[in-house]
Amino acid sequence: MKILFTSTAGLGHLYPLLPLARAARDAHHQVLFAVPVGAVEVVRRLGFSVLATSDGDPPRETGEIWKGLAGQSDANTYVFAGLFGRLRVQGALERTRSVVEDYAPELVISECLEFAGSLVAESHGIPQVSVGVGSLGLSGLRTGPLVDELNRWRSSMNLPAVEAPPWQRHRFATWLPDVLQGAGPGPVMHAVQYRYEDAEPTGSLSLPSTWLRPRVYATLGSAAPAQAGTAAIYRAVLAGLAECEADILFSIGSLDPATLGPVPSNVTVMHYAAQRDAMSADAVVSHGGSGTTVATLAHGLPSVTVPLFADQPHNAAQLQAAGLGVTVEPRNVTDELPAAVARVLDDASYRRPARMSSAAAEPVHR
Repeated sequence: MKILFTSTAGLGHLYPLLPLARAARDAHHQVLFAVPVGAVEVVRRLGFSVLATSDGDPPRETGEIWKGLAGQSDANTYVFAGLFGRLRVQGALERTRSVVEDYAPELVISECLEFAGSLVAESHGIPQVSVGVGSLGLSGLRTGPLVDELNRWRSSMNLPAVEAPPWQRHRFATWLPDVLQGAGPGPVMHAVQYRYEDAEPTGSLSLPSTWLRPRVYATLGSAAPAQAGTAAIYRAVLAGLAECEADILFSIGSLDPATLGPVPSNVTVMHYAAQRDAMSADAVVSHGGSGTTVATLAHGLPSVTVPLFADQPHNAAQLQAAGLGVTVEPRNVTDELPAAVARVLDDASYRRPARMSSAAAEPVHR
């Protein structure tokens, strides 16, 4: 069988597709990825054939969306519709159509916020699967504005209007554990939960041989460095990490290290660490992005979450309510982070339920 996997560029959107793609390849199916140009090298490095569907988000139009965010009653509803439902479909639709027509897949598997692949699959009568990359049960999330945007595309493609997004109309799979799901408008049919797998088996991480204290992995994800004004939150987190009684690996993504200022002696800064290497730790300090959070749970580690935007406040609240971690608000992070890290390191109850939460889902069958 020829299978096409489609995704937007973020690692948190791409990585949940990998266990399914590996299982398909191991079962001797033909696999191709179609992603924006910014993710092409990542997919290629992970060993899959890949084609580009767009040149990435256009700066001016993307800037307009972020400018309009402040006046929204629910930011996720606004971003789902404007960024994912309109702008990213606009950028990817034509190339995705060309990929489908040239490759002729028998199945299209799309991460749930990549809609060009879903639209083109339906227009060609190809079965499809929607893959959850984060909670679709966010409090306050309304799917109506997103569906309105998708119906405009559907009309232009001579497809009938619908009343629900793809994840509620097609087969759905996710590696998100129940603790992160939430109670909003999530999937309603053919839902399958599969187990998390590290995107990369290991990297070449070399940590200082003098590290003898507890080890903490800290990250604010791959999206935050591209947001305007985020250098300040990195500096605030670094100041809090400096006061922790632990040795810290701080992954900063594409952020310029010079914007951090002096780095304390207990912190090692690097741009990126393979997830399996990063999770060789005793606790994780993160933004609460779904990819990092699922990895943290799967590796049985307690969390300190500093939520910034999107589904991160939801994930932080779910973890804290379940006794899996502690939340620190960004405005208080320098002062409160050291005590929060000490709390999850010293209290074994944060580790035991974390290990239990990762055991429910089934592995992908190969």
